[in-house]
Amino acid sequence: MTDDLIERYLEDCEVRGMTPGSISRYKSVLRIFLMYMAGRGVEIGQEDREA
Repeated sequence: MTDDLIERYLEDCEVRGMTPGSISRYKSVLRIFLMYMAGRGVEIGQEDREA
């Protein structure tokens, strides 16, 4: 699920005219964020919106 979301987002970045370098950096940051969240037991799409 998250890989599909990332790929769709990166495709959108390409359509919007971002450079390959920018897209690569966004991809890296997103993967780091997902690893951070997974390390805390949170999977994207399963987040709890309690405040």
